[in-house]
Amino acid sequence: MKAIKSVFVAALTAVVLMLTSCMGDGNNERSLEGFGVISSLNYTTPVLYYMDYDLPLSGSGLNNYALLSEDKYVYYYFTVDATDENNVDAATRGYYLANIQIIQEFPVVNASGYYGYPGDNTTNSNEISLAGVKIGTYLKESLFLAPIIAEYPNKASLSYNLTFDATQEITTDNTLNNISIYDLYITATMSGDEGTVVKNQEDINAFKLSNGINSIFNTEKAKNKTSVYFRINYVEKISEDGERTWKAHESSSYIQLPVPSSSN
Repeated sequence: MKAIKSVFVAALTAVVLMLTSCMGDGNNERSLEGFGVISSLNYTTPVLYYMDYDLPLSGSGLNNYALLSEDKYVYYYFTVDATDENNVDAATRGYYLANIQIIQEFPVVNASGYYGYPGDNTTNSNEISLAGVKIGTYLKESLFLAPIIAEYPNKASLSYNLTFDATQEITTDNTLNNISIYDLYITATMSGDEGTVVKNQEDINAFKLSNGINSIFNTEKAKNKTSVYFRINYVEKISEDGERTWKAHESSSYIQLPVPSSSN
């Protein structure tokens, strides 16, 4: 099984590798690795959705995911040849056949969307601060994020919540062509204190934004906007009396998403 030294670095370079691999050698096979979503909602077989796909993929590597009742969020590696005889009817079938390896599955967090915001600035039980948050792929109304834990015992249980304030005044930035910026807030809790202490751990989770993302898209579409930015805020410090100190990502780390031509 492929080892992941840093899936975020790998994911960022994977598209370049896909475009450059096999070029000039007469081979139409392409390879890619990154974050994806496995679903069987619209097909009789499980398929893999990946960033910037034209058609999803399927193959024997997804046999363990037959008859899914809910989507699975994963890190994958695949090779596919769109010109192979098995893919001549891919457009009609709705997916390409590929050699797929699922390297890792990730926990799923249902973001509370409009329904919650830590506005009272009072910590929850067992809440911990974060050393940072790394941003991965946005796919199928879900965002792959890696909260960074400064140190924690490796047998402890970590959980997260992602919210935004329904009453927030939307920020606009002239340097970003007056595109709206929505603030997302991530908090973390830890239970248990056994195990070896691990430092600067990147804990990848898939955060489902479907509870509120379409409402935001509809708001921005009504303003004739084609893009929207999201800014991650995380708890950098918790005082002895439990008060949070928030840290916001800089503009270079804003998440830019296109406003779909149609949204629910």
